Amino acid sequence: MKWDGKGSSSKRTIQLFGALLFEAVLFPVPHRRFTFGIPKMLRPYFRFNRDLLKDPAWRTSA
Repeated sequence: MKWDGKGSSSKRTIQLFGALLFEAVLFPVPHRRFTFGIPKMLRPYFRFNRDLLKDPAWRTSA
């Protein structure tokens, strides 16, 4: 994962928040669902060319 323009304190804060969610908030289940939004400025590109969503760069790794 690339961190553009963020300092190491921001990275650490995100890591700590993720650990807190995983350990104290989320139920222990074998799956998770994440929803990502696409900025309004980029939506027309994906509306007319759905193949762009199939690009491996958009997929997350397990």
